[in-house]
This record gives sequence, structure tokens and C-alpha cells, in this order.
Amino acid sequence: SDMALVATPAYLEKHGTPREPKDLQQHNFLAYSLALQTTELVFTGPDDREQLVSLSGNVQANTGLIVCAAARAGMGITASATFVVHEDLRRGALVEVLPEYRLQSRDLYVLYPQNHHLSPKVRAFVDFLADYYATPRWPV
Repeated sequence: SDMALVATPAYLEKHGTPREPKDLQQHNFLAYSLALQTTELVFTGPDDREQLVSLSGNVQANTGLIVCAAARAGMGITASATFVVHEDLRRGALVEVLPEYRLQSRDLYVLYPQNHHLSPKVRAFVDFLADYYATPRWPV
């Protein structure tokens, strides 16, 4: 799924808005601890060059809901799947940080019991999820 860096307007007003990825090192990064790289992000710039930035912060959680709640509370900047924060972005509760840079997307997985004969209901649901998340339905 597509990823975006987000923060509240109030946080950015108080701490400044990053202009390039290395500026994030001066900010409180709210990390999702189950990500493969929890505090290292790879950015692809407008020139298609990649930059690796090491970040730090005082919040790490193993659920994106907690990390996003911390961002909504103005505690820092986080990287979130756009389908999680699209409504906050639409309302202006969160704003995108460094929108001209792309973050590596994250994969989504569907887990189900191993079965040689997947039931038609489960197969239809898996196909629906694959189609739904492959097609962006939310503005960023």
C-alpha cells in the first residue's frame, strides 16, 4: 500500500516543516515497530534518487492505530498507509510532509488456514481485498 509521512498542522507550526528528508532527523518520529525498518526510511526524490534517513523518536508501537493516534495528538511525524489516514488528510487534521518524495510501499497480507481446497467464499474475499487495495480509492 502507498505510504505517506503525516503530522498535524500544529506540530509543524511549532517544530517547523521539513524541506528535505534529512530535516526529519530534527523531529520526533513515531515508529511502527513491526515494520522491517522501524526508524530508517528510504525516500525517492523527484529526481528518482534514493536517500536513506535514520530517524528517532519517543514513541514506538506495534499497531499503526496507536502510532496514528499519537500523530493526531500532535506528538510528531509518522509514516502511514494512505488508506489509514486519507480521511484525516481530507479534513486537514493531518497534513502530508515532504509530499514530493515517495516512501517505499508496504505489502499487505491475508492470512488464512492452509487448505488445498480454498472455499469459494474465502477465495472471493481474498480476490476482493487484492483488487480493493491495488486500486487507490482515496485522495492523498
